[in-house]
Amino acid sequence: MTVLIIGAGLVSAQVARELVEAAERPLVMDPRLQRAVVSGIVDLCRCEVVDGDVLKPATLDRKSTRLNSSHANIS
Repeated sequence: MTVLIIGAGLVSAQVARELVEAAERPLVMDPRLQRAVVSGIVDLCRCEVVDGDVLKPATLDRKSTRLNSSHANIS
């Protein structure tokens, strides 16, 4: 199961770390990801990262072909 985490603040990074430690590969979406800060909490190489905003679908169109096909059952 893929877990979508919207936003990559401190709490979201902690959730992503817990998921990574549980052998999951969370999908982290944030339009302004601060990689230096977040990577101090979770190994971003073990997450899928999408630079986009769910409130602005046009920003996702060019980046989310993979999202649309492989994560169609996200609710």
